[in-house]
Amino acid sequence: MGCLRRAYGPNVVEYLQALYREGRTSGELPRTLRQGARIGLTKEAAGELAHQFGAVVNRQALEDVAQKLVTGEDLSDSERGLLGRFELALDARIDAALSRANTSYVGGVRILASLVALGMAVAAWSWLLDGKTVELYKAVLVGVAAVPLAPIAKDVVSALKSAGTAIGRKAR
Repeated sequence: MGCLRRAYGPNVVEYLQALYREGRTSGELPRTLRQGARIGLTKEAAGELAHQFGAVVNRQALEDVAQKLVTGEDLSDSERGLLGRFELALDARIDAALSRANTSYVGGVRILASLVALGMAVAAWSWLLDGKTVELYKAVLVGVAAVPLAPIAKDVVSALKSAGTAIGRKAR
């Protein structure tokens, strides 16, 4: 986080949260994370990152490369190779972190959708049917069945719209 704070300032967390809401795994967030880590790479940050990446890069060598980047010195071929390995490891870590965050987010949304569907089924049972005609367990079963059908319903509506558009064009 030190690299990103150096690159984007003290409000980096709010900035990244906004980018995450905008596009979790694509768009600006992955690019922003990669660029921020590269821009904010200093000798101190290099030591922290090398420790986290383990055997991928040598701590002292990465610190030396970071210092040269800060001062604008030319890098040797071996230093450019080390920087390339570091950036590859950084990209892999960022992709893994975004994938894990996306999985957690989608799982949370699915749980919330399940609870809302169950709540709506029970509310419909008690309000529309006055709790008389159908037993509560049947209303709960309807709510449980609605959860996996919601994403399918969106696809069906899209397909019907596309078919309607195609038929409308042919009729002209």
